[in-house]
Amino acid sequence: GYEPMLPLIIKMSLPAMLSMFIQSLYNIVDSYFVAQISEPALRATSLSFPIQILIIAIAVGTGVGVNSFVARSLGAGRKADADSAVMHGVILAMASWIIFIVFRLFFVQRFFTLFTQDAEVIAMGSSYLGIISLGAIFTLLQILGEKALQGTGNMIVPMTSQLVGAITNIILDPIFIFVFGWGTEGAAIATVVGQFFGSMVTMYGLFSKKSVFDLKIKGFNWDNTTVKKIYQVGFPSILMQSLGAFLTIFLNGIVIQFSEVAVSVLGVYFKLESFVMMPVFGLGQGL
Repeated sequence: GYEPMLPLIIKMSLPAMLSMFIQSLYNIVDSYFVAQISEPALRATSLSFPIQILIIAIAVGTGVGVNSFVARSLGAGRKADADSAVMHGVILAMASWIIFIVFRLFFVQRFFTLFTQDAEVIAMGSSYLGIISLGAIFTLLQILGEKALQGTGNMIVPMTSQLVGAITNIILDPIFIFVFGWGTEGAAIATVVGQFFGSMVTMYGLFSKKSVFDLKIKGFNWDNTTVKKIYQVGFPSILMQSLGAFLTIFLNGIVIQFSEVAVSVLGVYFKLESFVMMPVFGLGQGL
């Protein structure tokens, strides 16, 4: 409300750009280690990538809705409304997790058979994506927390969360994959552990005594109007991000008709593309 525009944009954008840059770097490093196992392992994780995008899409969309609600409420001096929005967001993140648990239990293997009959790829992909789906709660909470904190102008805790999660994963990847010999399962576990630590950072930022928010489970009242306001802003974001997942599924379905190896190449391309685009998304977050 009072700082000069350009310095404010830089101050708000740089931490987000750095965290998104680290996140995209982690995606590339993750694929690098998986590729050392075998090309089918890389193919399995490439086929899994659209579902991972869907997890992020739901998390980001819900988070963007909470972010907008929080920023508007604090700007209007309605702190209690901001607190309520965050609590609703946490519950919505947990509810969204059920979607991916159901997917893990009933659909994960069928998903891979849509693209390939290679038993090795189906087995590795089902194992990898099954672990990712079960651990989706940490992605959902991490991103929800990041967006809520960004709504208060706090860009440092979200950046720290991304750094902690990505660095943890980069360290654990080679240990779990090669030292422990867990293969693609090790890559998935390393990812989930990294997301767990990242989510703990954002949850601390939300629930600690130093937090802007005063979040209490006791006395919390569910309000459908608050949920409606969150998704009025958040659902278009979910839809836009999900289109990327469906585009990837569509492209995988096309290229695999020519060569299954092409799916691996396409997966690597998408990771490299994110390396360019995600810092730009960080600038958008700052704005």
